[in-house]
Amino acid sequence: MQKMLVAASSAEHRTLLYEIFASQYELLQTDNSRELCELLQQHKDELALAFISETLAERITKEDAAALLSIHIFKAVPVLLIVPEE
Repeated sequence: MQKMLVAASSAEHRTLLYEIFASQYELLQTDNSRELCELLQQHKDELALAFISETLAERITKEDAAALLSIHIFKAVPVLLIVPEE
């Protein structure tokens, strides 16, 4: 079974995405930007998709961002950004 990463500070978003995709993917979940970066690095070759909330994306440090870019993570894993309604 393919893996999907759901990284969102909102438990509601994580729960909703879990309910939608749990039967199709092995889900990895986090509400922490540091863990998000670690999971992306550890599972880069196994992830079919990643949902990342805007809030967590904004918390990624420059060092973590550089590390992700150095392994070409955004070429390897499609990322969908979760943006709150205004």
